[in-house]
Amino acid sequence: PDLVGFSLYDTSIHCGRVFSLQLKAERPQMPIIYGGPGASPWNVKRGRDFERGAVDAVVIGEGELSGLEAVERLGRQAPLEGCLGILHRDSDGQVKQEPVRGNIHLNELPIPYFDDFDFAQYREQSLPIMMSRGCVAKCSFCSETRYWNKFRYREADHIVREMAQNTAQGR
Repeated sequence: PDLVGFSLYDTSIHCGRVFSLQLKAERPQMPIIYGGPGASPWNVKRGRDFERGAVDAVVIGEGELSGLEAVERLGRQAPLEGCLGILHRDSDGQVKQEPVRGNIHLNELPIPYFDDFDFAQYREQSLPIMMSRGCVAKCSFCSETRYWNKFRYREADHIVREMAQNTAQGR
């Protein structure tokens, strides 16, 4: 691959590090990006992932816009300075956190694309539908509150449109 991304959780960040380091040992120029709830600035700094050469960029929070921009910049070998919502090394080699990007309005996200899936290869003939992000509770032990910031939901007509599109295409 030209680039590898890891979606990390607190329970998988150590495995992600091991794989990242192995990939970098074999292909040092291949960019690696972390994202997901476990890819917090605290976890990455504590694990010294940048210093050890395991990662090139870390998407903080929602990744649809920040992750896409970081991938596009890395593909062009453009600087990551100013790419909102990421942690990276600046031109001086220092780990820098760019300002966090605001929450995405869930109704603006495109309907997921499943046309490349061969559903005959799967036992379960169903698709996921995202209806909301976050949680209405504020439990101190849960990462949902920290990661998603606040509870948000998609409007019903957007969900119905997604269901109709997937049904019309035989999924």
